[in-house]
Amino acid sequence: MTTHLTQSQMEAIEAHVDKYVGDSPMIFHEIVSDQLHIDILHVPPSAD
Repeated sequence: MTTHLTQSQMEAIEAHVDKYVGDSPMIFHEIVSDQLHIDILHVPPSAD
């Protein structure tokens, strides 16, 4: 089974992380595999 997220679903996930975890100014995109795509949202530490 293959699951693909739409652009709006990916944006909703990023908005959720920004709201509840913290601002994610950097996103690492997996670029090697042609069968798997992983995005890592980097949220730096904060005083909170």
